[in-house]
Amino acid sequence: MKHLLAPLAVCLSLCNCSLFTAGTADGIDANPFTVLETQSSGWKAKSPKRVSVGILRSRKLDNRWGSPDLLVGPDGSYALNYKNPGNPRIGMVIYGSPQMFLPAGITPPTYTEIIKDRKGKIHAREVSQSWREAEIAGQTVKYCVSEETDGPRPNNFVTETFRMKDKKGRVGSYRVRISAGKEGSRLDAKHLLETIRF
Repeated sequence: MKHLLAPLAVCLSLCNCSLFTAGTADGIDANPFTVLETQSSGWKAKSPKRVSVGILRSRKLDNRWGSPDLLVGPDGSYALNYKNPGNPRIGMVIYGSPQMFLPAGITPPTYTEIIKDRKGKIHAREVSQSWREAEIAGQTVKYCVSEETDGPRPNNFVTETFRMKDKKGRVGSYRVRISAGKEGSRLDAKHLLETIRF
């Protein structure tokens, strides 16, 4: 039995993946823009010519909110950070990478819900959820709640990591993180996701 466990431990350490950490099990942090900020520096980090995959972006948000901040990683990955100038809490980060990542599981990770009872005490509970779906550039993509907030603040959502090919035949892995308004509004998560195209 020990002989079987040793290779498994080595394999898990080599793949650098966590089977138990929600949101990072496929190798991409829940906020890839922040990760790229720590990896990137100088003019090269802002040059779109260094991106090695097709760039998914939202032309509708370009027109509505202005150009997003761009960061380019040393491996040719990129992140676009869109912020709503009228409400900086609402925004979207699109991340693209030439790396291959593990596909999403059958069910998304749980999230923590904060509840205030009648006496004003705050309680936290883990909430199970099902995948939601949106269409990005003609492809169905799953997404879920990554963090629920209370009051007027938007909820946070994240897509699965999905593979997509651009018109030049370049294949990349993509993930989108959204801080969105109420469901059914023009700034909800599904609406924002469905503005994304190559």
